[in-house]
Amino acid sequence: QVHRVVYEGSLELDYEEGGVSYDSVSSLEGDLSLNYESDYIYAETYGDEEGIGCNWWYVYMYESVNWDTQEISGHGFNIELLVDPAAEDITGTYVALTEDNIDNPASTFIPGAYDVDGYSIYPYYSWYISGDYTSFAPIMDGTITITADADGVYTFTFDCVDDAGNAITGQTWGYAELYNETLSTVAKPSSKQFKSKSTLTREVKKSMTLRN
Repeated sequence: QVHRVVYEGSLELDYEEGGVSYDSVSSLEGDLSLNYESDYIYAETYGDEEGIGCNWWYVYMYESVNWDTQEISGHGFNIELLVDPAAEDITGTYVALTEDNIDNPASTFIPGAYDVDGYSIYPYYSWYISGDYTSFAPIMDGTITITADADGVYTFTFDCVDDAGNAITGQTWGYAELYNETLSTVAKPSSKQFKSKSTLTREVKKSMTLRN
C-alpha cells in the first residue's frame, strides 16, 4: 500500500548545520539596557579592503580588563563599521547594512552573522558578547551612535535589536585607541595605557567560540 503525503506551506528552512537548528542564536532572555564605562576600546582599519568605497573598521570594547592576565569580564562588543574614507575617525551614526543601502554603504554597521560547527557557534561582524562568553547576541538592526570629546573619551549609544527581537539599548564610554593604516596614525590618549594593536584583541578574536 502506497501513502502519498502532500505538504502545503512555506519551504523556508531554519539555518541548520551539524545537526543543530537555530531560529535565533541570541542567549539573551529579554531586553538588555546598558550604562557603563569600558576599560578598553580599540578600533582599527586597513582601508577599503573589499573595494566598496568605504573603510572597514573593526571595533572591540570590553567593560573590564585585568591587564596582568589579559582576562576580560563584564559586557563587551565586537562591531564592524563601514566608514567614509574621508573620515579620520569613527564618530557618527550608523544604521544596519541592508539590501536597501548596500549600494551606498557608508555609515552602516554589518549585522551579526555566524558559522556553526556541531554545537559551537563562530560569530563574526557585529555582536554583543559578555567577557565570559556566556551571554551573546548578534546585533541585527537599529542604530549605533558614536561621539568623542576633546579628551579622547568615546561614547557609544546603542538602539539596536538582536535576532530574537530583544532590544539592546544604552551607552558605554571610555578612552579609545584608533589605528588608521590609511593615515599611518595612531591616536592614543595619554591618560590611559593601552597595548597597541594588542595581544588582547588578537587573543579574544581567536578564542571567540560560543557554545549553545
